[in-house]
Amino acid sequence: MNKFIAALTAFILIFNFPIIANASGTNPSDMINSYENSETTDLGNGLIIKYKTTEITSNARATVQKAVKTADCEFEGKIIATLKLTATFSYTGSSATCTSASVSSITYDGWICSDKKVTRSGNSAIATATVSKGSHKFNIKVTMSCSPSGSIS
Repeated sequence: MNKFIAALTAFILIFNFPIIANASGTNPSDMINSYENSETTDLGNGLIIKYKTTEITSNARATVQKAVKTADCEFEGKIIATLKLTATFSYTGSSATCTSASVSSITYDGWICSDKKVTRSGNSAIATATVSKGSHKFNIKVTMSCSPSGSIS
């Protein structure tokens, strides 16, 4: 009889372990995963832009993709400005659409960021701005798009 009770208890614990482990209320489908891609572009006029794209994938809504692309602008070895494009895309497997986009900026060492604009077109979001100080003036463009399968570029 003791062996039967021990086997029954073990059986109940083994098959109820996933329920006990998830009792904290954390739903695995609500977890957010982040993926980063980086690239550097030398514009040849003394300005180097380092782009970093961060994809934020929510498993709860597998057809929505949110991403942030930052552009760190370096002039003469110093970061003078950072432009950040944040966009949300919806995708179906056969098409993708940019549903929202915003742009923000930070400047350093007396540089000014003006004429910030963000546009959405189909599956793309584009942020533009002008960074200037004295006789130096640079037009910055940050683009992001989503493929029909949800890949951000």
